[in-house]
Amino acid sequence: MTESRIIARSYAGDKDMYLIQQANAHWAQMASSLGYIHPGDIAHRLGNGMRKATMPLTETVRIWEKDGEIVGWVANYQYWYGFELQVHPDYRGSDLHRCMVDWGEAQVRAYIENNPNPKPDAEKVIYWDLFEGHEATARFMQERGYEPSGKTYSYTTRDLSQPFGDVSLPEGFSIRQATGPEEANKLIAVHVGSFGSEWTLEQYLKVMAGPGYEPEREWVVVAPDGQFAAFTVTWVDDINKTELFEPVGTHKDFQRKGLGRALMTHVMQHMREEGLKTAIVWHGDDNPASTGLYAALGFQRRYRIIEMKRRF
Repeated sequence: MTESRIIARSYAGDKDMYLIQQANAHWAQMASSLGYIHPGDIAHRLGNGMRKATMPLTETVRIWEKDGEIVGWVANYQYWYGFELQVHPDYRGSDLHRCMVDWGEAQVRAYIENNPNPKPDAEKVIYWDLFEGHEATARFMQERGYEPSGKTYSYTTRDLSQPFGDVSLPEGFSIRQATGPEEANKLIAVHVGSFGSEWTLEQYLKVMAGPGYEPEREWVVVAPDGQFAAFTVTWVDDINKTELFEPVGTHKDFQRKGLGRALMTHVMQHMREEGLKTAIVWHGDDNPASTGLYAALGFQRRYRIIEMKRRF
């Protein structure tokens, strides 16, 4: 009898996005969600997050399989100078896990060497996130000389069976789902107004056409004049009955009106009606506004994520 081998291959397109999302959902179900990003976060990070990337996902995402089943994957985040590594619970701390780390580091190092920082005194650093309590990853990081960068994030959850507080919108404002590509310019405007980010119409349409995105999962608060005042994109994991908010934003011209709280409460009520059990949202620990909003909505920290860095 021939022993099964683990085979590595390149990402091959949208079908693989679905496959790695399903893999993450199953792994989270098997071993709790410790160390696993939400399936929706995969689509968000590789779509929205990589919209300015110069290299295609077919060159920056690697998949490992055994008997046709995905057992791990790594994504090079290019201009973030970091990588994402997700591995089946049975292979944590294994030679496969170590091999995947080697690949991720090599890809980021090559990108940095080929795209040097224009600042002459800029240090060369690889970034990798650590879920606090994930022992196998922590051990590899210690062996390789990683140290905290100073940034931390909170992975927070909210039980949708618990009651929601009473919230209301200012007069003339309303909440609805986005309708599709015909609203892309208005969606871009609220994204830019919320975060100061840069978007082109082509980039946003590409995200909307990507796997996992559904217009009805992008919710907006509409101002009396018709412009979008706040928004959130949500992502469903049907296996674990969870839904992720990513991102959540309020246009700078409409902040401090309670729009974010009203929007998220409305969407969580919709989640519960759909049979989902848990809402999830991440936030930077250096953002007191987000920390306060999510706490007021009943979110509690489940995991602390530490951004780690390695100089080379």
